[in-house]
Amino acid sequence: PYMVAAVLSCCAGQERGGKVKPITREDLSLTFENLKTTASHLADVFIESKININAEEYVNGLNPNLMEVVYEWCKGVPFSECCELTEAFEGQIIRTLRRIHEMLKELIFAATCIGNTELKEKFEETSNKLKRGIVFAASLYL
Repeated sequence: PYMVAAVLSCCAGQERGGKVKPITREDLSLTFENLKTTASHLADVFIESKININAEEYVNGLNPNLMEVVYEWCKGVPFSECCELTEAFEGQIIRTLRRIHEMLKELIFAATCIGNTELKEKFEETSNKLKRGIVFAASLYL
């Protein structure tokens, strides 16, 4: 479940700008390279299907800057320690975690629709690991 959330962080609509930091964990680095390769193949399919897309922009739109933060958050690391892993603002981290949670709800629904209970359970487990602590408090002004 940790890696699922980390991968989703790459396409969770994070704010652009700033430089992409190198990924320090080898497993996350390999996963991100696989994600970029898959995105490149998907872009090729779009182009073959006459869907107007800029393949380079599509692949470069994946942002790995919060992969490690999201991975560690799902493992149960406190928010303050997760914040130390990145230069991103706390608000950006919270928005990204909430976006990932919304994406997971959609993926759970999709897995249910196609009848893939194993995939649904994996997404539910990831969602349960992600949704905890102050990030999902009803109000941050408690």
